[in-house]
Amino acid sequence: SLKQRQQKKMPCRRVRRKPALMKLSHSNWCKPQTNAQITKNESPALVQIRDSTVPHNWIPTHLWHAKRFHVSPPLFSWSIPLIHSNRGSRASLRLASCETFPKCTIQDGTWEVNGCAIRLEVGRVDASPCEQQQQQKQQSMQTLLSILQRICGSDASFLNEESIIGGERSGEGLLHEIDAYPLQPVGPATFIFGRPSSLGDAHVSILIHPAIHQKVLSILTSIIKAGVGADCEATLSTAPLALLRIRG
Repeated sequence: SLKQRQQKKMPCRRVRRKPALMKLSHSNWCKPQTNAQITKNESPALVQIRDSTVPHNWIPTHLWHAKRFHVSPPLFSWSIPLIHSNRGSRASLRLASCETFPKCTIQDGTWEVNGCAIRLEVGRVDASPCEQQQQQKQQSMQTLLSILQRICGSDASFLNEESIIGGERSGEGLLHEIDAYPLQPVGPATFIFGRPSSLGDAHVSILIHPAIHQKVLSILTSIIKAGVGADCEATLSTAPLALLRIRG
């Protein structure tokens, strides 16, 4: 009918090209994923690669870069500013090298971590109020470290540094297949440990390249399905993350 055709009619190009609406349609990476969604559903990045009708992702500063850089075609389902168009480069270099009033520049590297952090959390199943809180934290942390040792190796340097495990700074490591260290490497990763909660849970945020994002999710999902211990349970989720680097 005429009414159905009018409802299916697409809005005009002027409406579709509004910056706010375009940015919204290219910001699917801002939606977090829970453990159930990761286990049962397909990664949004894979859907975008397979289906050309799904909009690719924009970094948070895309509109600023679009006026000053040549943006690449979708790469790993992201639009990446690769080559500058000689607008603002001289000013940024002059400000960064100023000795009287030194400034800095900011680089948007959100696409390098696929716009999210993989959050691996371990907690006690039967945590009781009467049990000592410190004991709960230690057991959760030991279980979390044992999971990471299966994919990073027991000799990984960041697993033996108290400042990294305590959440004071980030650590770098190389991921492998399950129990395959030092063979079958998957790719590098950045680990940011969080401080234990009041319930004694321990968690770590893993930052990886979008090329190995789905592979790492499948590895961690396999470990969780196999079980991490009788007294502990592990959950997996993704949280939106914008990565900004300060230089200068």
